[in-house]
Amino acid sequence: MKLLAALMAALALSGCATVNTIAPENNRVKISINGYDSHCRSIPRIYSGVAHNLCTLAGQPNVSANAKSNLQWLLVDTALSAAADTIMVPYTVMQQIEKGNIQVNR
Repeated sequence: MKLLAALMAALALSGCATVNTIAPENNRVKISINGYDSHCRSIPRIYSGVAHNLCTLAGQPNVSANAKSNLQWLLVDTALSAAADTIMVPYTVMQQIEKGNIQVNR
């Protein structure tokens, strides 16, 4: 049972926007959903998970059959990212001061 819980937690965290933006490789992140890129050029490190998800919503219009399902997961991830981002504020403030915004790959 513990193994199943750990596996589920690992799968959930792999898609979490906060986890993806807390220490991005080369100070860059890719923001897209179903191949539709975001219009954002950079996101702040403070509350970066929430900013990541907002930039996903600010992308090109998506009229695929999965759009509604993707939106629901994005809303859930945004709520969870807000909680995780709040915990990470002391770290992300220091990173914002040292490194500035995270660049978004296009």
